[in-house]
Amino acid sequence: MEELLVGLTSDPNVLRQWMVSGPEVAKTIVEFKDANLQLHNHDEYSHHEQSHRVQKSFTKDVQVLLVAFKDLGNPFEEDS
Repeated sequence: MEELLVGLTSDPNVLRQWMVSGPEVAKTIVEFKDANLQLHNHDEYSHHEQSHRVQKSFTKDVQVLLVAFKDLGNPFEEDS
């Protein structure tokens, strides 16, 4: 690490680059660490279709479709 610091102070261009990019690199690292901590909270990152309400609605729609297949026949088995 000391070698890096010596290189930074001896070359003005490298020092300038580090002064510009250093805060952004630090911000990105903090955001990454925060995202990893939040991954443990499953509710925040679950898909909206995994909710109980959506699953219940989907099940109802499938049941209605099955009733229609029984009443009208399966359209995928038609030979027309």
